[in-house]
Amino acid sequence: MSRKKGQTYSAQQKTKIVLELLKEEETIVQIAARYKITSQSITKWKKQFLENASLSFEPAKAVQKFKNEIKSKDEEIEELQKQLGKSVVEKEWLTKKLESSVSFKERKSLIENGLILTKSAQCKLLGISRAAHYNKPVPMSKLNLRIMHTIDEIATDNSEYGYSIGKDRVLKYMQFMGIPAIYPTKKRLTSIENQEHKIYEYLLNEDWRKTGRTKQIYVPTPNEVWSSDITYIRTNGGFMYLAAVID
Repeated sequence: MSRKKGQTYSAQQKTKIVLELLKEEETIVQIAARYKITSQSITKWKKQFLENASLSFEPAKAVQKFKNEIKSKDEEIEELQKQLGKSVVEKEWLTKKLESSVSFKERKSLIENGLILTKSAQCKLLGISRAAHYNKPVPMSKLNLRIMHTIDEIATDNSEYGYSIGKDRVLKYMQFMGIPAIYPTKKRLTSIENQEHKIYEYLLNEDWRKTGRTKQIYVPTPNEVWSSDITYIRTNGGFMYLAAVID
């Protein structure tokens, strides 16, 4: 006879059934049929009952054994928590070191396929977004390069190009031609001055010389004042930056 679906037995009921079996007044088949359970279940309960029967004569020993098991599990959990915390600290340290000492391109090349570690996890450990990993840079088209070269040539050869007219007149003609104006937005404050930082004075005040209506720096000796600037140079593949320091 099989047990009814969803039917469960408490520890007291199991003990009662096993004791009836130990009396040997009925066979295991008869007891199983009366309680509507399988013989295998009764046999299993009997085995458990006999294995733990000695605990009823030494309850303190059973309690102590249970406490020792709990203590052992607590120590194991505590050790695992320490190892987990150490792993987290090491991972954060390694991530910061990679971001500061290894270039983005090199970190991106470390991501591999076919690993147990997913690509998302690899990106997170290397400090790279998934979008950046899957992004494939598109080279600038030849048409755009030609346009940029033309703009650069016009700006270089005709730096004085323009008309001396008022902004109202420009606005009037733009409205007449249907060209919308793009107005500048208010600059956002991105930094706050630290009052504790020292403000250094301008050291070239004494070197300025006025000649007529113009002013220029006069430095009589070399290796005393330096000037630096940066610009870009047009190439076939785009633009390159050029920085210079002049004595």
